[in-house]
Amino acid sequence: MNSQQIPAEYENEINLYDLWKVIVKRKKLIIGLFVIAILASVIISLLMPKIYQGKIVLRLTILPAKEVINIIGKIDTKEDIKRIFPNTAHLITDVKLKEIKVSRNQVSKDKLQLIIEAKDKNILTHAFTEFITYLNNLPFIKRFVEEERQRLSIQLEEIDKLIAKLTKNIKTYKKLFETGKITLVGFNPIELEKSILV
Repeated sequence: MNSQQIPAEYENEINLYDLWKVIVKRKKLIIGLFVIAILASVIISLLMPKIYQGKIVLRLTILPAKEVINIIGKIDTKEDIKRIFPNTAHLITDVKLKEIKVSRNQVSKDKLQLIIEAKDKNILTHAFTEFITYLNNLPFIKRFVEEERQRLSIQLEEIDKLIAKLTKNIKTYKKLFETGKITLVGFNPIELEKSILV
């Protein structure tokens, strides 16, 4: 069949044999481009610095995570990173703070996720420690910690007084038991404590 006998509707179709001939004719060029692309991607991936990512989740008891993020602000410049991470800032490439939402049926405190990307994986733990130190040195957290310390010291004093009182009551119980004024039958120390204190 010669080309003059081909119907007009088949003239614009691609002939697979012709396409195969072009591929075989240009096979060196195609293989060369493929090898160059592979070599370029290997070289680029070897030259790129390795970036390590570390994540930590902090449970907050003072403020909601959203407020803490608003107070700290975005950490997107080198100056921000140096302010928060003074010793490891030169190796940190990116820092992100995210609020972790807890479903309504769970009873949990607010959680804050800190994601740090660094050039050296060994500094990630130091960077997390620096962030916690930074958080602890924020004025509102220092104030809260001081108020909590005062509250706990008052509770400790009350507990010490109760222990001293109980020690005294134990001595009183021993004397009453030794003299026969109380017996073990039907003995309820809570009720006895209430009657002595009244």
